[in-house]
Amino acid sequence: MHKIGDAAKLLDVSGQTVKNWINAFPGSFSDSAKRNFGKRFTDQDLKRLVDIQTFRSDGRQLDEIKDMLPTVPEINYDHPPSLDQFTDMMRGPEVMTRRDAEALLEMLDATIQAKDEVIEAKEEIIRQHSELLLEKDRMHSQSLQDKNKWISELRGELDQLKLENLELKNRLKQPLWKRR
Repeated sequence: MHKIGDAAKLLDVSGQTVKNWINAFPGSFSDSAKRNFGKRFTDQDLKRLVDIQTFRSDGRQLDEIKDMLPTVPEINYDHPPSLDQFTDMMRGPEVMTRRDAEALLEMLDATIQAKDEVIEAKEEIIRQHSELLLEKDRMHSQSLQDKNKWISELRGELDQLKLENLELKNRLKQPLWKRR
């Protein structure tokens, strides 16, 4: 735990400036930092003070800074949090724990894998669709060839029938004794 003088010296500001920042952002500091007398600062409190100083030097107003700072959660002492929960609470929402980072990486890996599977599935669908179109084209082409062949055969039969019909007409023009 650090005294107010230590905090002021670390930040190169007056003790009153440190008190003003604590009063301006009480929800962001531990109970020991908010005491009227004998303030004591945790490492997390010092980090918040450094954040405030950085935001102020960037020209940010107090209202903006208030929205940017995490708050220190209230602790129910009847059911205290575990050490991990307490550590996570004190870090605040802007800090990602190693466990959070690992979980995020796992989610990203799963998302990338799912995306790759979707791409593979789409490529397979496209390949199958292409094969179906080629088969349809082949069948259509075969069908046209079959129709053309059938039409040619019908024309041949028609020509044959025309010849036979012409022969019959010529035979009918002849007298009966010559028709044999």
